[in-house]
Amino acid sequence: MDLDQPRFLKHLIGSKDLGGISASILIPKEMIKKIVPVDLSISTGPIWVEWFNVGTGESVVIGTANGGDIQNFGVPVNGDAILYLGTDK
Repeated sequence: MDLDQPRFLKHLIGSKDLGGISASILIPKEMIKKIVPVDLSISTGPIWVEWFNVGTGESVVIGTANGGDIQNFGVPVNGDAILYLGTDK
């Protein structure tokens, strides 16, 4: 899958509220064990990173990543996954 193609954008759900900014990105199973680049330039502080396995309901907490630049995330689950990014846990 080419991440530069507009069809990938249909997998992104973002929100902003008083608690901060968050985004959930559906990563289709075709992206398993590949690198997903995400532009985190919207925030200069730490970004909370967590993966959710759609098939099993399990989550994999990565911790934090630095905002302000593009970060690459490896997909650590088998099957469809959701990458959760947020400025707060």
